[in-house]
Parts: sequence; C-alpha cells; structure tokens
Amino acid sequence: MTKIALCVLSRYYNQTWMDFLKTFTQYDLFMVVDDNTIIHDTVKDNVTIIQIPDNVCIENNYHKSSCWSNLKDIVAWDRALFYFNRVNTKYDHVWFMEDDVFIMGEHVVRSVDEKHPNSDLLSAFHEINETGDVNQGWNHWINVIHRIGTPWAHSLVSCARLSNRLLKRIDEYVGDRHLMFIEALYNTLALHNGYTVDNPDEIKDTITYNTQWNRDELDITKIYHPFKKMEDHVYIREKQKNT
Repeated sequence: MTKIALCVLSRYYNQTWMDFLKTFTQYDLFMVVDDNTIIHDTVKDNVTIIQIPDNVCIENNYHKSSCWSNLKDIVAWDRALFYFNRVNTKYDHVWFMEDDVFIMGEHVVRSVDEKHPNSDLLSAFHEINETGDVNQGWNHWINVIHRIGTPWAHSLVSCARLSNRLLKRIDEYVGDRHLMFIEALYNTLALHNGYTVDNPDEIKDTITYNTQWNRDELDITKIYHPFKKMEDHVYIREKQKNT
C-alpha cells in the first residue's frame, strides 16, 4: 500500500493547523516549524513536529530554497526537504502545504491521491521554458540561470506532492551546491528526468500567488492559497459543518 505523508510548513508553531490535523486518520502527519527559538515536543497528538537547526541545513546544502528578499536563507522548506531526504525517507509521496493553504478536510487530499496515485509531482501548473530566456513570462527565471540546465519549468508549490524518487533527485542536486528556488527546482528536475507531472483540478486554478478569495464563495472540493488568516480557516469549516 502506498505510504503518503502530509507535511505542513509554518514559520511558527500553528495551533489552528494542529487542531485540524487531529481529524486526519489516513496520513502520517508532520509540521515543520521554522522558528527554533522555542523547542516543541517532538510529537503532539498524531503530529510529528520537525525542527532542524540552521547549522545542519547549511552543512548539508539545504538552504536558499526561496529567493524572496524578505525571507531568511533558511526557511521551513529547507528544513522539510532535509528531513524527508536525510532523516525519514520511507514515504512513496509527501504532500507539502504551506500554512496559508486551506483545505476543507482530509477527504479532499485523499480524492487527489486516488486520482493520481503514481504522479511524481502534483503542482498547480507546469510552465516550461525551453530556451533559458530569462525574459520569457515568469519574472523569476533570473533566479534559475546558472543554477540548472535548460529546459526549465516552474509552478507555484504552496501546495504540492512530491514522489520519493523526485525527492532523491533534489538530494542529488545539493550534493555540490545549495538549493535553488523551489518553484523552479521541482518542476525542472521532474522535466529533466522524464517524471510524471500532473496538475489536479483541485489545485490548478485555486493555488495562486495573491488572489483575494471570498471565504463565503468557495468550492470546498478544492484546495486554496492564500488564506493567511487562521480565523478564516476555522470560519469556513464551521460554516460547512452547520450547513
């Protein structure tokens, strides 16, 4: 039976997500906490809390996964990728969800897994740049040049599922260099290796950069980004419960 983990990435310990994850029964659950100023219990309820020290990430080249100037060289993504490549490698697939992703319930994720059991990468889209022209479309191709050969590909990965063998390709990539911007790394490595990339209906139109979603007008069979206010997550679930 396929072994799938679901990992939430958060700057700080997120109680709203912890309370929500308690309702899950069919996944191994993880939360990566980026902030190491407070050390949390390794396991709370059915969720494993991951906190990887900065020096461990740096020594193993797991840093600089994001190019945003307001972020640190090491963020939750760096720690998560290190964990699932060097500490806990037993999963066939790992779902990664940033904490401003909204899902109604476990059944939504299960539905995606049932439709795409063998995909190496599930992402919102898969835009390919054949030539390496940094002026083609996406304004972050500049962060890819000299980091990996063409063709390139990218997607938003706020919510994405990676296969074990794609994770291994990431681990090989950092063998002699640090990570590159993951919005291009995942899709490009999948493209270079001939891996299967799918863009499920549940995320292809609703995982976006900065859409202002109306919390009262959602298709709850889909997964959304961004919903930064945790009170919105609670509101939507309570409203649906009472419908």
